[in-house]
Amino acid sequence: MPTLAQNLAIGLAVFAYILYRQLHTRPVKGRSMLPWILLALGAVQIAGTTGRHGSGNHVGAFNTDLLVIAAAMLIGAGFACARAYTLHIWIDKGIAYRKGNVWTALLWMLSIAVHFSLDAFVHTPGLAGTSLEAYFGLMLFIQREIAIRRAAKLQSAI
Repeated sequence: MPTLAQNLAIGLAVFAYILYRQLHTRPVKGRSMLPWILLALGAVQIAGTTGRHGSGNHVGAFNTDLLVIAAAMLIGAGFACARAYTLHIWIDKGIAYRKGNVWTALLWMLSIAVHFSLDAFVHTPGLAGTSLEAYFGLMLFIQREIAIRRAAKLQSAI
């Protein structure tokens, strides 16, 4: 299993890639595998930590830590919804495009800060930071689904 420092380095690289893609013009589409890949990686990492710490004397603390992670995911879902409405979406030659702006980037940064702040309350060794990839995957999935629905409304209005 990767160390916390490795998880953070991977998370930072993924975040930089996501932010780059968010701020550039891209077609609105539902075929991207990135959210699913990130969700799967995060689930594997969390499951690996569960196998090491999910039994014995640490069960109560571990369950509390999972609740903290679930709370971070719920709060992040709210940020993803808000971010989806900061995207500029338009139709050009029948294709829906989207592009984020400074508000999109600020909401991403704020949501990551909240996620890391909540990670400070996770006490199970190795669990803090392992949920970052799953967090990114879920946030991208939610934001994409809202963007797809917004684009569909625009296309039907044409």
